[in-house]
Amino acid sequence: AHSTLDTELRHEKLREFQQVVTEEFPAVFLYSPTYTYVIDEKIKGVGVERVLIPADRFNNLADWYTATKRTYVKP
Repeated sequence: AHSTLDTELRHEKLREFQQVVTEEFPAVFLYSPTYTYVIDEKIKGVGVERVLIPADRFNNLADWYTATKRTYVKP
């Protein structure tokens, strides 16, 4: 189906595939994409262990921080 540019032929092949899967081989299709994110080493508290969709990388945004030094400013 994916090797042809003919839309009708593609639809026919995909219908055949769907019919075979439905009748002969019940299955659950699982897909876990790999997302790679570059994070500066100065930023701490980032947790991207469980990213199901790209927006999930911001789930713990409130926990992100950078180490800073306290400075005293004279009034």
